[in-house]
Amino acid sequence: PSVYQAEGTMAFDKASKISDDKCRLYQSLFHQSYVPQAILDAGLRILDMNEAFCTIVGYPRDRLISLDFHDLKKQNLIEYLFEEGESFEDAKKQKKPVKSHVGWNASNGRHVLYQSIIPVPDEQGNINHFFIICDEVTELEKKMDELKKLQKRSEIIVQQNPLPILVTTKKLKVVVTNEAFLKLSGYDETLIRAMTLR
Repeated sequence: PSVYQAEGTMAFDKASKISDDKCRLYQSLFHQSYVPQAILDAGLRILDMNEAFCTIVGYPRDRLISLDFHDLKKQNLIEYLFEEGESFEDAKKQKKPVKSHVGWNASNGRHVLYQSIIPVPDEQGNINHFFIICDEVTELEKKMDELKKLQKRSEIIVQQNPLPILVTTKKLKVVVTNEAFLKLSGYDETLIRAMTLR
């Protein structure tokens, strides 16, 4: 194992105060997990990561090990599309896990994920390491986008239909109507949308 892998192993041990056997178990679970994860030092240098993390970044382990996390962006290894939520600095100041929603283009395509940044304190309470866990939602967000497009097309069909149409929720709250229904009812759309069928 590399020097950086060794440091990553020590991060597990020091942060968790656990036996060697349990440390090896946790490290094995870390590397075999399908959930993208990485360990960083206080300066955000990548000490260790699993294969799933390599996949979302689009580069092999030996290319990523020892890089500053921000170098992923600075060296154009990934292109950020958006970055929302809290940062490493927030995690360090608050000394508690924080979350962010990020999207980037990597060499193997677009990735959208929710990222948990967990600060790991030493015995004195100083933050010496960060643990990153990523929940990839790329496919889920694609499906949500497709659903929104389908909903938009459906609304257009309703609006252009010459027959009066009214669409409600299960609780009978009006969500969509069309011009034909408004003419029939004699109400304007704002008032109709504030109503229920009751």
